[in-house]
Amino acid sequence: MSRGRAFAYGCLVLLALLGASAARADIVLQGYQHIGDTASAAYTPRDPVQRSEMRAYPSRFHLSGNARITAVRLENLVRERSSESAKLWVYIDGTLRGMIEGNTSVIPLYAPLNLDAGIHTIAVDGACLSRENKPEDCKNGGQQSENDIGFSAITLVSPDNSTSINLNQRRHVGDSDDDSDWYHDHDAANQSWYPDATEGNTLSIPFTLQQSATLDQIQFYGVRDVDYERCILFFCWGPVSADVFVDGIRIGKLADGNITFTTNIALAPGTHTLAVASNAISSSDNDDVSWDDLILTFTPNATPPLTPGAFNAFEDSLPGNAITGDIGTQIAGLGFPLRLVALNIAKTGLNTAFSGDVKVEILGSNTAPPLDANNCPIGATLLYDTTATFPTGRGYVTASFPAVPEAWRHARVRISYPATGTPTLVSCSGDDFAIRPDHFAVTAMHQDWENAGNAESLNSTATSGLPKHKAGRPFALFAEARNALDGKTANYAGSTPLVNASNISLLTPAGGVLGAFDAGNWTTVTGVAQTLNATYSDVGAIRLAVGAITDSTFAQTDANDTNPVSDAARRTIFSANPLDIGRFVPDHFAISAGSIQNRTDAATLAGCANPFSYLDEQFDALFTITAQNAGNGTTQNYAGALAHLPFAVDNGNPADGEWGFGTSSAALASRVKHLGIQGTFSGGVAAVRSSLRMLRAGSAPGYTPDGPFPNTPITANPLDMDGVGVAAVTSIASTNLYFGRLAADNAYGSELAPLPMWARTQYWDSASNAWRDMAGDTCTLFAIAPPAETALGQSSANDGRGYWSSLDYSSGNGRLHPPGGWLLWYTGAGPGGTFPIAFAGHSYLLGQPGIASFGRFQGNKRVIYWREVFN
Repeated sequence: MSRGRAFAYGCLVLLALLGASAARADIVLQGYQHIGDTASAAYTPRDPVQRSEMRAYPSRFHLSGNARITAVRLENLVRERSSESAKLWVYIDGTLRGMIEGNTSVIPLYAPLNLDAGIHTIAVDGACLSRENKPEDCKNGGQQSENDIGFSAITLVSPDNSTSINLNQRRHVGDSDDDSDWYHDHDAANQSWYPDATEGNTLSIPFTLQQSATLDQIQFYGVRDVDYERCILFFCWGPVSADVFVDGIRIGKLADGNITFTTNIALAPGTHTLAVASNAISSSDNDDVSWDDLILTFTPNATPPLTPGAFNAFEDSLPGNAITGDIGTQIAGLGFPLRLVALNIAKTGLNTAFSGDVKVEILGSNTAPPLDANNCPIGATLLYDTTATFPTGRGYVTASFPAVPEAWRHARVRISYPATGTPTLVSCSGDDFAIRPDHFAVTAMHQDWENAGNAESLNSTATSGLPKHKAGRPFALFAEARNALDGKTANYAGSTPLVNASNISLLTPAGGVLGAFDAGNWTTVTGVAQTLNATYSDVGAIRLAVGAITDSTFAQTDANDTNPVSDAARRTIFSANPLDIGRFVPDHFAISAGSIQNRTDAATLAGCANPFSYLDEQFDALFTITAQNAGNGTTQNYAGALAHLPFAVDNGNPADGEWGFGTSSAALASRVKHLGIQGTFSGGVAAVRSSLRMLRAGSAPGYTPDGPFPNTPITANPLDMDGVGVAAVTSIASTNLYFGRLAADNAYGSELAPLPMWARTQYWDSASNAWRDMAGDTCTLFAIAPPAETALGQSSANDGRGYWSSLDYSSGNGRLHPPGGWLLWYTGAGPGGTFPIAFAGHSYLLGQPGIASFGRFQGNKRVIYWREVFN
């Protein structure tokens, strides 16, 4: 490391006349100091005092009275390496009195130290520093350390009062012509002193008196000089050539060593100037003069001044000797205490001599106002005024303010003296503070179940009934700002409340899925924050707990408070009541994945895959129905008690819910019959199977044939008991529909042999006004009942097994699908006869009987008689 320079700015000690004792007045030694080496350019001053020099040449300070010291605090302490827990020692009057290790700035004394009035010394000694590139007392095994330290002042922590104000800066006046090597280590052998850099030819030091006083003495310590009056070879030095002035009055000339001027100058209250002026040695050179310490002693007048230099107001929790501080957020409708302080003329401490009445006012504004010369808001509203009395000997008083009912974004305390008449002194608090609403009273409302408004409260937690609101549709939230007395604070405006999602819970259904809540966009009007586009995505009911709605922006002016530190909870407005919001229902239903399963009638072959159905024959519509919100998201809680679309046949009463099955075919619109339905909602979705039938026109027995009806759409228009439906009538799928009949052919044959007969299904073709064979029918089942004197079977035994077909053969069940037939035997005693063969009753096909003729044959129409003889 480079050689250290002693640069600790000489000590100016002022006996400030503070009047009567305060409850506490720590003794402050002002002035930057830097201990270490020259490796860190960031420190003030740039040249350091090496640790041994601090102890050998300590700073002097003066006590005007006896004081009890308990600790030493290094103000604004910085370290080159904050991670190193280097030790710091403090020596008072040459004796080690305390030590710390770590980054703390307070050095507690080993024991309280009682100091008498007069001059004392103090030195801070830093361990683990390097000097001249050699390790010195370092705990890290001899490695070079860069643990320089710096601080802006030394404070002696004391419960006693001292009238001294100590400015601990060592000074140097003159110019930079003299060799810098002459300013180093107080080394008399080398004739070198410090600091290196000068502060100009003339140095002016201001000081302030609280009251009129007599300046008795001015004492300089460690004065040294370099000039050209005495030279050896190239180096010259000689007597000091610098003059001392007070308020422009020459006091005398400085000399080497410790110098005392007896002055006996009467000074009035206010700010004065002590100046040290370097004299010129030649036209191009000024004498260089430096010193360590400077002390001024006074005799105060018997009568202290009455009027303070200023007033201030801040939180009452701060220490008794505080002169500055912040005012935290206050609550509309609640009273609050504040500390009022009277400052000395220099505004550096309390004016404990002041007593009397002052006028105290609270001024409020809704926007940040400009400030006048007294730090008071221009154009602010007077919220409250009262009188406070400062007692003698303290310089402060606690004032209790009554409740301010209204909210204000910006407020200040104005203090005027005297309390009546025209004030001669007016000051406003240094800190601007907010008076916020105490809480929000929140409600949820809507205009109707699709729109926000204030027509009806939205507060049902039931599973049915009113009120109800569609999921995903906008509703309104109102957060009325109120004071602690529950009165509306109309000044609440310009803020945006927030909704804390963690404070939202699901009330209905128990164990369901909490949907997405969106508060929307807030606006504020005359004390009410409102949003007209809040939404909730699912069905049921939710709860916003106490504190779910908050606003910490109204009191933003207090966010940067540091003394005391701003409290976020104190700045925040919370909703005071739990808010239940409901009942939410789906916005609509969506139908998907639709298909038709044809020919599911009990009279039809099971598992039939024919792509058509006959009129009056059962078919099934299969589809998925989903309960959705306005954004087409699934409302997963639509199930159980919250699913109000029953799986039952429509009864014609929409209040009971209905499925609304139909067709878009005008000819068939009134002929759709709902037979039954199956399904269950789970997670807002249900797989549905509905059995339907398209009725035949006319009435039994013959009906009125019509059709065919190819590609007939089957539609649904569900509506639950809450009135929730689909956006439009929805097509499930299409099918082909036919008016059909079962027809038997006439047959002729011998009475001695079995007679084969045929049957076929046919449909009515309106275009040709004729019946056409249904070639694709593979599923119709039929049966016959043989009349008397005939038998159905493989033999004449009438075993019922006589069905046959080119496509299929079925025995035992008495049914066969067409085209197919049967064997019929004549069992009568005569020569045969003619028998009508009818089908058993069929649910959806007309029956066309056939004629069985035994003992006859059709023959040629030209033959009159034909007879067959069998041997």
